Amino acid sequence: MGVFRIEKKKQRFIVILLVTELTMATPVAASDTENINELFQSNVVYTQEADELQLTMRPVYLNNPNGDYWLLQVEAEYGITNALQVEFEFVTYKRDDPDMEPAADGTGNFSIGLQYSWLNLGNKPLHLAIGLEVEFDTGDDDLESNEEGIAWEPFLVVASSPEFLMGIEAFVEIGGEISSEESETYFNIGGYRELGYQLLSLEYIYEEQERYLTPGISKRWQNGWEAGIGIPVGLNDDSDNYRVILLLIYEG
Repeated sequence: MGVFRIEKKKQRFIVILLVTELTMATPVAASDTENINELFQSNVVYTQEADELQLTMRPVYLNNPNGDYWLLQVEAEYGITNALQVEFEFVTYKRDDPDMEPAADGTGNFSIGLQYSWLNLGNKPLHLAIGLEVEFDTGDDDLESNEEGIAWEPFLVVASSPEFLMGIEAFVEIGGEISSEESETYFNIGGYRELGYQLLSLEYIYEEQERYLTPGISKRWQNGWEAGIGIPVGLNDDSDNYRVILLLIYEG
């Protein structure tokens, strides 16, 4: 019996060693860190950890019944603590190409925001985040798509852990935009799930005027890089026909 126990211990050690080697040679699974870095049209409940920096490049194409629009967002998120992060976003390039008017291009607006998150509330698989973004009208005046004035954008996100719903992380986001021109609210609901080393997501976007269904897929690599694509599809007449959103993320 003693020899049998020793042999079993050796076998376990060999299996653990092989699994470790295979893990080091493959991409990092999404659940090895926070479960998701970014969604395509919604805020996520997770913040960056203390002294952690995430850089995101987000090219977007919008196919509207009245024309085509392009923009390139650059974002930086920095963890002040493990629960509090500050974020900066700048639309470095925009192009408006309406059907009946000349095309115009230039820069978009700049925004700054804060987000605070509570994970595993009451030791339950439930997370909560609140945040506020402030957008400034620093973009070119020639672009009609640039909003004027200062816009305040508060939001609240509630999300579950994957073990709560068959491996799916479900979320609900409620937010709004308050500016001198108008005020409106939005409601997002969806979920995301790890599949191998990819992350599949689905978002339903409900705004006062527009509705979208956004399927997306992302992949993370071991060196801190992540890439993804999402395609929001307009569900009513006031929405864009469709959009194409790309994500390129570096976290370090």
